[in-house]
Amino acid sequence: MQTTILEPDDDLELMERIKKDRKKRIEKQTVLNSTKDREYLQDVIYKLSKVGQAIENNDLPSAGSVLGQTPDADWLKMANEALSKLSSSPEEMSEVDAFNSSLTSLYSSVTKNDIEASKSAFVDSASAFEKWTTLTGLVGQLKGL
Repeated sequence: MQTTILEPDDDLELMERIKKDRKKRIEKQTVLNSTKDREYLQDVIYKLSKVGQAIENNDLPSAGSVLGQTPDADWLKMANEALSKLSSSPEEMSEVDAFNSSLTSLYSSVTKNDIEASKSAFVDSASAFEKWTTLTGLVGQLKGL
């Protein structure tokens, strides 16, 4: 293991990065606590739970009724606003993109009545959402994960 001596400038730079990261976390927490974003994200968890139960019971019509008619349903629009607002890194945005992509696949497979594709798309959607909550540090702030 190598030990590196920090120059005073390096130390200041490191402290500035730490302060900036802490500020971002506090801002996320404030946004989550002071707006409807928490409700929108909780709604995602609730809907994914209901969809997962329906798929597990091979009941794609019920899964479809929970999801709504199209991938631009109001609940998803509101959730995406919250996801975007609370995402500050490229990695977090990448998980938002993965979530949306897999959710579009889920809509498609449920509509086509394809149970295997629905199961796969559901797992991908839930995994991407869960990874996003971990990356953003919100995993402990939301119920049902």
